[in-house]
Amino acid sequence: NGHKGGLGVGLSLVKQLVEAHGGSISAHSDGLGQGATFKVAFPLSSPPRISTQSEAFDDEGQLSGIKVLLVDDSPEVLETMTLLLEMEQAHVVATADAREALEVARNTVFDVVISDIGMPF
Repeated sequence: NGHKGGLGVGLSLVKQLVEAHGGSISAHSDGLGQGATFKVAFPLSSPPRISTQSEAFDDEGQLSGIKVLLVDDSPEVLETMTLLLEMEQAHVVATADAREALEVARNTVFDVVISDIGMPF
């Protein structure tokens, strides 16, 4: 039937990410069972930003040296989150399996664990 259930946090995350990058998101539906259309818009360019000395960063990412265990059963979420974290130089170990995540966590010390709240076990 094409219906996929979820916990409803995906759209909230998308909204936060889009707005954090100066964009906007809107949704439209003609009603129950009619599907939905989502529009995401980003500015073509950002105005130049003048940073103070305390805001200046070098070429190193803000998460450089941080070890992250990422656990999610959605391949799309794993890929996107891994990309975003690695863009900030985090070392990411990603898995779609809760049991594998527990095994990895037994053998490695992580600074941060990011996990889907609805992981099957």
